[in-house]
Amino acid sequence: MLNRWKQTTDLVTKSANAPQATYVTSAPPSEAKMLFEGLSTTHLVALWKDLEPIQLSAGEVLFESGSVDHSLFIVLDGLFESDEGEFFSYGQWILGPNFDLEGTHHTCVYAVKSGRILRISRQHLMALSVDVQLFVLRQIQQQQSHRLHMNTVKIRELVHKQYRLEEALLSAKLAERNEFLKGDIVKQVIKRVPKLPVSSAELLNKLIDEKTTRSEVVDLAKNDPTLTSILLKTINSAQFNLSHKVSDVTHAIALLGFESVYQIIMAGSIKQCFPDTLKFNEIYIRSVEISHIAFALSQVTGLGKPAEMATLGLLQDMGLLVIELLTSINPKLSSVFDGMNTHVMGAELLRAWQLPERVSGTIEYQDFPEFAHPERIPDGILQRVALLYVARLAWQVLHQEDIADPLYLKEYLSVVGLKDVRLPSLLKEELLPKLRLRQGSLPASLVSRLNAL
Repeated sequence: MLNRWKQTTDLVTKSANAPQATYVTSAPPSEAKMLFEGLSTTHLVALWKDLEPIQLSAGEVLFESGSVDHSLFIVLDGLFESDEGEFFSYGQWILGPNFDLEGTHHTCVYAVKSGRILRISRQHLMALSVDVQLFVLRQIQQQQSHRLHMNTVKIRELVHKQYRLEEALLSAKLAERNEFLKGDIVKQVIKRVPKLPVSSAELLNKLIDEKTTRSEVVDLAKNDPTLTSILLKTINSAQFNLSHKVSDVTHAIALLGFESVYQIIMAGSIKQCFPDTLKFNEIYIRSVEISHIAFALSQVTGLGKPAEMATLGLLQDMGLLVIELLTSINPKLSSVFDGMNTHVMGAELLRAWQLPERVSGTIEYQDFPEFAHPERIPDGILQRVALLYVARLAWQVLHQEDIADPLYLKEYLSVVGLKDVRLPSLLKEELLPKLRLRQGSLPASLVSRLNAL
């Protein structure tokens, strides 16, 4: 730093509104000896005569962010604060940014309590002996080391508090879940929801089963009248807006591919379980769009089965659909229904439909990434929970929704192999190209959104 200080520089540029000061010309008072304890009398006299005293009243600004200065300041009395929340009191140096470079302040410092400050310019400090410069540097280094230590302690305390808060929230969530499942209300609610077609549940189970071959799944989709009916009704609806009518499963698979046909069958199966109203359709369309993003995300990361992730996207709002169903049946109890845990409700419905636990478990834990570290989620479903979480966030980015800074986003991105990747970049550079490749099988709402970008 000494070598850099000895570079030539322009004189200090002062603001017209800066606090006025005059150089100290008298002999150093006793407070100076305390302030610079350890400095010889000769060196103290030399330093003291180059210091400018500045008096600031409470609220008065020492320097503004963006202003240019090449100075150091040391506090005599009073209390000062930067707009970054750093406080300065007796004996503490207030450093200009890059004291030996361009000298542009990146923060504002003002007086919290009225007090006095001593200022020395770079030009004057460089003119003093090396011993004085080293003394000042040692004081600054000791101060910075102490601040670093105190900040480290504060960070540890904050991490510990965060951990305790997370523990408390997790315990409350689990207690709520257990209490919720104890009552009969869940069973009563589930009874009111039409069951998923048996053939659709069988199709999903076959798809997830590692031992099932692709041809077996295709044969089931082709030969089951219920699945064929659901497929043709859905694919020929305004939701997909195809230019030509699809007449059979083989035609659909040839046109869109098996994975897309599977998604359409599952989406249609779920939709027929609920009323055809504006609110239900809004939830349903969002789930379908997230389903396609989850499919693309699985392809991009190489994790999970794309078709299975698409199904989880379709099922992620099942609990919300159930609550909406209850509210439509009995509007007077809407405030009671709003307090229900929709994720647990959705998971229990899927269990009642006898879907695999890896599916219902993922739906049950899907909100955990919002408040819990990945280590809090069971290993057997962690990867799928993380993929579904990132897919939902990507959907929000796609629709330009505001996203509060997610607490553990980096950790969940790491779980799916996307460490240091930003969501907008992930969407633009990876997911959108994948979605556009399958544009023929996307719902009209998603195609419209893609075309608007």
